[in-house]
Amino acid sequence: MLCMRLLLSSAATLVAFGQGPAPEVALGARTGAIAEPFSDARGLAELPDGRVVVSDRIETAFSLVDFRTGTRKVTGRNGSGPNEYQVPLGPVRWKGDTLLGFDGFNRRMLRINPDGAIAGAIPFPPAGATGVRGVSPPRAADSQGRIYWDAPIVDRVPVVKRSMTANVFRWLPGTDSVEVAVRFADHAAFEHEFVYRPLPQTDAWVLARDGRIGIVSAAEYRLRWYRDGKLVETGPPVPYTPVKVTAAERDAYRAMKALEPAAGGSGPARGRAGTASIGAAAAEQFWPDSLFPEQLPPFEVGGAMLAPNGDIWVMRTAPAKTAARQVDILDAHGSLKRILRLPARTKLFALGATSVYLIASDDDGLQTLERYSYPSAGEGRVP
Repeated sequence: MLCMRLLLSSAATLVAFGQGPAPEVALGARTGAIAEPFSDARGLAELPDGRVVVSDRIETAFSLVDFRTGTRKVTGRNGSGPNEYQVPLGPVRWKGDTLLGFDGFNRRMLRINPDGAIAGAIPFPPAGATGVRGVSPPRAADSQGRIYWDAPIVDRVPVVKRSMTANVFRWLPGTDSVEVAVRFADHAAFEHEFVYRPLPQTDAWVLARDGRIGIVSAAEYRLRWYRDGKLVETGPPVPYTPVKVTAAERDAYRAMKALEPAAGGSGPARGRAGTASIGAAAAEQFWPDSLFPEQLPPFEVGGAMLAPNGDIWVMRTAPAKTAARQVDILDAHGSLKRILRLPARTKLFALGATSVYLIASDDDGLQTLERYSYPSAGEGRVP
């Protein structure tokens, strides 16, 4: 029995490090990069002509990015008038070649035409009509044109506190039909006593075009598919080796937070988007050792993306000393099929029809957007 346990443990470790049944693959050639850095790129969607639209929270702008020339330019402008926005986020692909960009301060979605121009807005329904007070940036849209986003549940009795579950909402633009599509784990029981949670054990989710929602469990590292809130498929557990949180991981997290601007509502450091970074001293104060978990969660918050071919790309966590991030490529049923190592100091940003987009960050937190071909093995793209 002891030998059997050792064999199983060894097999799980081999899979987790890209050996045995889950071979490693590499990205294809780099096909472009943008010389002008971003400050806080938050979303990307492709246009039919090969350009992409990128939102930047700090710069409060949608940018049209052209990899053929290596340049970008702002589309639209700040304001509350037609075709204007305050703090843009998204965008997501909607119907046909039309994108929808999030303009939350003005409570609306902006249409972005195939040429990259902003062309009108769709207002969110009033909170009284739906019972949904807040609206978060959309993550995806299904074939019916319904858009999906997630938001925490805040319990108000006996005290105001964030629930251990969160909602995935869906809404058909132009209607008042906002509904809860499914719920997922917002954080684990051992984190519930804290208001702010570094490295939380939070489920990730993806949306298929037919409306199914795939939830990757952070507690089990396992994929489950839901349709209209009902479980329709459960994948196998994905083997991985848990990483113990040490001083190095805590310091790396604080260093990352020290570079972030003081942004209202995103954590204990509050302020207006675009203000100066909070600094190392504030990060040390806001995130003491007592808040950190004993182990890293298996993947990053919001760390799952659906590729065009139906694979799920999962951005794994790793020890602080690890230079190259790991992406697990799961098949549509949740089995680990490939492991991808990203170039050093980059992170996965978006998956396009034929391209993979990465963000490379320097010591000051400035971001370079890079574009690569899918792995030569074909993971991700549709033939």
